[in-house]
Order: sequence, then structure tokens, then C-alpha cells
Amino acid sequence: MSELILKTDGLQIKAPNGRTLVSEASFEVRSGECIAIVGPSGAGKTTSVLASLGLLSSRFGLSGCISWLDGPAVPASSSRPFRLGRDAVLLTQQPMEAFDPLIRIGRQIEETLEKAFPGTGKSEARSAILATLRRLGFDRPEDVIRRFPCELSGGMLQRCMTAIVRLLKPRLIVADEPTSALDILSSSSVLTELLGAQKETGAALIVITHDVASVLSIASRIYVVDRGNTVETLIPGNLAGAEHPASERLLSALRTLPEDRPALPASSTPFIEVKDVRKTYAGPGFLFRGKVTNVLDRVSFTLKKGACTGLIGLSGAGKSTLSRILLGLEKADSGQVLFDGVTVHAWKKAHPGSLSIVLQNYTDSVNPNKTVGEIIEEPLRIAGLNTGIQQRTEEMLSKVGLTEDFAARFPHELSGGELQRVCIARALAPAPRFIIFDEALSGLDAALQQDILQLLRSLKTPESTWLFITHDLTALRSICTDAVLLEDGRAALQIDTSAIDTSENPLLRQLASLFKEKSRLAAGLTLKGRP
Repeated sequence: MSELILKTDGLQIKAPNGRTLVSEASFEVRSGECIAIVGPSGAGKTTSVLASLGLLSSRFGLSGCISWLDGPAVPASSSRPFRLGRDAVLLTQQPMEAFDPLIRIGRQIEETLEKAFPGTGKSEARSAILATLRRLGFDRPEDVIRRFPCELSGGMLQRCMTAIVRLLKPRLIVADEPTSALDILSSSSVLTELLGAQKETGAALIVITHDVASVLSIASRIYVVDRGNTVETLIPGNLAGAEHPASERLLSALRTLPEDRPALPASSTPFIEVKDVRKTYAGPGFLFRGKVTNVLDRVSFTLKKGACTGLIGLSGAGKSTLSRILLGLEKADSGQVLFDGVTVHAWKKAHPGSLSIVLQNYTDSVNPNKTVGEIIEEPLRIAGLNTGIQQRTEEMLSKVGLTEDFAARFPHELSGGELQRVCIARALAPAPRFIIFDEALSGLDAALQQDILQLLRSLKTPESTWLFITHDLTALRSICTDAVLLEDGRAALQIDTSAIDTSENPLLRQLASLFKEKSRLAAGLTLKGRP
């Protein structure tokens, strides 16, 4: 039998204030094996693994037993034999947070190698880094290592973290939501790269995720976590044996969302016109500017009044850059963005509070020191509303399915789904004419995604125009009337969502094919006592 790398038995975790975060967590993983820990947002998945690796503050109370590296079971509160970086590597959920924003990528990888393998020569480390990055698909690794984290897309940063794993050759790899922010093609690539790194090193692999579908083909066991408890262990080849309600919810949510599309907007009048927008970023350099990267290249499309239009494309296609330009937060190198025939800056000045956005990372998009009520009130005050603010706040909480008492709570007291509802309430509070949803569902589990989609459909009004940025074609079809495809920095086409499956565009056909396969697998899942 292969070496036991990590085992937890009856792990309990209490926060410094005494609140129980994890009631009973039990799982094990051996060398060369991949397991998945799945569950809804806020279930305690990441907290359990961090505690097992000794990465929680000593202020947290731990009980239960943990075994490491074929050793005996010891109290969870004891010290860990793992050396982070040598024995275990943690790939965090947000790639940007894994890197220092002020240090170039190459130097950070070099420092990691120097700490893990003292005495490694700089030239030797640089050669190994370049070779590994090239194997992971970077055509110009010399350019990549000179860049700062903010100059790389999420998918590129994920590959840089995978490169670190291959270079360190740890005994345990922990990947925390490695695909939640990526399109389906990049997700498949990242998982393939992780499995390749695991096979190359013989390491154990733990994937923490809310997306059961992403691990069905790679995990030997799936541990289901719900409300701080490991409630069931599933075998991917025998999902019909799922018995716990939490497992049933996760598996049922994988089934294809109903494509009950909203009617096309009555108005055919253009509201926002994007005309030949170009945006470039210069590469790193001090005396001389480096290679110029074309992020957006003559992008043109139109959003009609009252429509909900999707914006799709691979990770790094320029979707978020385009959203910042549409909101007037970033200036295009050339081209125009017109709202009712005037520039975005002139329109914003004439209509305060008329533009809004719901961001992907809901935890970072709110002030942790403000209450929910203060968070929702802020855009109302910015828009110049000085009366009826409390009433409007309570009205918005009700609209997103939260009770009035939430107004007095702080962000850390809310689950992921509740916090994203607060962000939606904040965005809608000043009744904006234009809202961007930038991957607003990607950080949520499948069941919560369905809940939020249904909520958004109920909140959509003809007076407001929405741009729904996503990499999920299923969600796109559920809420959008049409979609714009960004490909290689260009708007390749604008198409009605009902015509996506019959499109001749190669990338769109590939994306549609992958989602069809995912839906086919999900539809084939059977639960005990169900057809």
C-alpha cells in the first residue's frame, strides 16, 4: 500500500471567539492519489485542510487526531512535521494573492527555490524556471518572468503556480478552488497540468472545490463537507450510492439549468456603442519599454436598451479590461464608448450613480469594517440621495432575499451566497441604468449559482441594461438574450444565445461542445431512489 501522506480523524475547529467552525472533519490521502473535498461555500472545506497543515493561527482551538507521513496519530493541536514548500505546497484560490504585487514573477519563483533548496545557483534556478514555464505552454517564458503579477491573467498566474509545484516536487499538493475563476478550456488545462505535476513527483493531491463535475474524472474519492461536517464519502464510479441530503443537493445542481430565456427587449434602440476600442499595455522596462501587448484590438459592438448581453471569452481575453473601459475607470488608447450618443465620462457626470458593477471576488469588494447597511447605503450617498436611505436599504435587502436584521451584520458574519446578495443589493440600490456582472457567479457552488441566477432574473427590469461577463455558457443561456465573443482581443461576433450551438466560430463551437459534454455527464448522474 502507498505511503499515507495525511489523515484527519474527527477534527474539530473553534474560532477565537469560541464559535465552532468545523464539527467533524475526516479524510485521508496517500502518495500518488488524488482526493477531492467538496461542499457549498462556507462549509469549512479550506479551514479543515489549513488546520491539518498547521496553517491556522494558534488562537484557533483544535481537537481530534491527525497523522502525517505514515506516522502515528497525534493530537491535532500538536506541531506539524510538514515543511511548507518542501513537503507540502498550497495553491490558493485567488492566484493574484499568491504573489507579491511588487516583485517580478521570475524573482519570486527563484526565491521559493532558494528557500526550499539552499545552495541552488541563480543560473541553475533560472534555467529550470524557464524550461518548466515553456513545458506549461508559455511561448515566451523570458518575457513572463520579467512581468509583475498584475500584468498576467488569472490563467497565466495559475500556470506559474503549477510551475512552482513541478520545481519543488512536494509530497503533498493542495489546490484550493483551482478552476473557479477560469473558463472551461483553461479549467481543463489547469487540472491536466496539476495531474501532470502529481504524476511527475508522485505526490498526493487534494483538490478543494465546490464544482463536483470538475473532479469526477480525476479523484479516487470525494469527501462531501456540509456545515463543518464530513457527511459522506463518494466514489466517482458509484454516485448512485449517495445518501446524504448534502450530496444529493450537490449532484442535483449539476444538472443542466432550464433554458427559460427572457424575451428580447422591446426596444431596438442602441444604448451603448463600442467603436473600434483599442487597449495596449507595455511590457516591463525602466529605460526602455518592453514588448507591447494588445489586450483589445478594434473592439466594436452595441448594447440595446433593456437588454442583458453576455460577454464571453477565454481567460485573459480582455473581458475585465473592457469592463473597466465601459465604466470609465480606464482609458482606451483609441476608439469610443458612447452612452446615448455621448462619451462615458460626460454621461457619468450627467447621470451620477447610473453605472454599477458586481465583482467576481465578493469578499474583497466590500469594506470589512462596515456593516451591510452601510455598504448598501454608500452608493446612494454618492449618487446624492440624502433622504429615504434607510428605507431604500431595507427594500433592497428584501429584494435580494435577506431580512432587515442583516443591515447590522458585518461581512465576516455572512456566507458566500449571502455576501454576494449584498453586493447585488449595493449595485442595484441607486437604480443604475447600466450594470456589469463580472464573473459574479464563479466563486459560488452550483446550488448557489442557481439561486443567484433566479434572483437576477427576478430583478431584471426593462429600464436597466446589463452586461453579464461569464465563462459559463449554461448560465449565459439562462439569463442573456445575446452574447459578444471576445477572441484574441477582438469582438469576434455578436450572436443571439439561441444560435450558439449552431455557430460556425471554431472557439464558440469548442466551448459549446465542452459544455454539452459536461451537461451530458451531469444529466447521467443518478441518485438513490431516483431515475
